[in-house]
Amino acid sequence: METISGKFCPVCKFKNDIAATHCAYCGISLEIVHQGEATTQHVEAGDTKLFTQGHTEVNNKGMVVPKKGVAVYLTSGILVDVIEQPEFCLGRKAEEDSVGLIDLTPFGAFQVGVSRRHAIIRQAKQGYEIVDLGSTNGTFLNGERLVSNQPYALPQSSQVSLGRLHLMVVCAKANPKNKAPKR
Repeated sequence: METISGKFCPVCKFKNDIAATHCAYCGISLEIVHQGEATTQHVEAGDTKLFTQGHTEVNNKGMVVPKKGVAVYLTSGILVDVIEQPEFCLGRKAEEDSVGLIDLTPFGAFQVGVSRRHAIIRQAKQGYEIVDLGSTNGTFLNGERLVSNQPYALPQSSQVSLGRLHLMVVCAKANPKNKAPKR
């Protein structure tokens, strides 16, 4: 019988080489889990983020499409946050006042090359757009590297990579009321 050896990522459950220090799939540090510690933390029902009112549409990857705003997931399907603001930043918390920032520090952001203010997602006339803010390790949209400070249309369901941190971004459907009026 063959012995199975390797390290499983605590976030995405990818099987890595036994000597790996970072997950080859999602990039999170494998050093954060010590021998004897549980890899799953029990959370109370009130601590989880759930779509409960009117968010019933699911995309083809099983991720819920919000009625308003943008949902950000790890590629493993773990919900990071749902933002309904017209503009917000993806990055790492650096100051106490980080309004409009999705802090990716708990997901190993520093170790995988996410800048403090890495990219911005904002509402546009027809949906949403993403802009790399001159990050050190780059922003990738569906595998293509973005040119810094240039807006790119963000499809309703997209893979966004900040350095080596891979996310799924699911946007609400464009509101037809936002279309330019006919003259």
